[in-house]
Amino acid sequence: MLKFFYNGKINTFATNVEDIFAIAHKYQVEPLKYECEIYMANLIDDTKFLKYCDIINLYDAPTLEKGCRIYIRINKDRFLAGEEWKEVENKYPHLAIRFMKSVLFECKSN
Repeated sequence: MLKFFYNGKINTFATNVEDIFAIAHKYQVEPLKYECEIYMANLIDDTKFLKYCDIINLYDAPTLEKGCRIYIRINKDRFLAGEEWKEVENKYPHLAIRFMKSVLFECKSN
C-alpha cells in the first residue's frame, strides 16, 4: 500500500489483491480501491465468482459488481446453469436479482 502512495502503482496485485482492497476500504483510499476492483474484475471466472460476491456484499464494490454482471452476460448459458450460480442465489439472493435484471435488460435491448 505504501508503494501506491508513493507512485500510484502496485506490483503485487495477483497474490493479494483482495487483502489490498480490504485495507484500502478500511482507510478509504478510493483510487486504490478502484484499481483493485478493476484488477479483480479482469480475473473473474467461475471459481472466483462467489468470492467476489462476498467482496461486493461486504464492501459495496460497484466496479467489481459491474465486472460480474458483464461476466454473466458473456457466459450466461453456461454460468446460469452451473453450481456457482446456485450458490450465489442461495447466499446472495439480492445480488442474484440485480445480476438477472441486468442480463434480462441486455437481452431485451438486443
